[in-house]
Amino acid sequence: MTTEQEEELSYMLSHYTGTLTALEFTKLFIKGEDRKEIVEAKAYLTSTDYKVLPDYDGDTTGIVEARAEARNTIRSLEKDTTNG
Repeated sequence: MTTEQEEELSYMLSHYTGTLTALEFTKLFIKGEDRKEIVEAKAYLTSTDYKVLPDYDGDTTGIVEARAEARNTIRSLEKDTTNG
């Protein structure tokens, strides 16, 4: 465990009032670059949620495919973390 991970774990545990799930605990150890990609992919999904609703009138060309790619990125990186 790196010093940065120890500090993050210490901070999280000192400010966390609920139960730390296995997934939340695992996320503490995701490499920095992978964590950045996951955060960016989740932000993209959040920012485009409304574009896949049936009543959205704008151009959705490529949105469904890009969202699928973002979900695959998240799954892949989180899977690598839990298996590695």
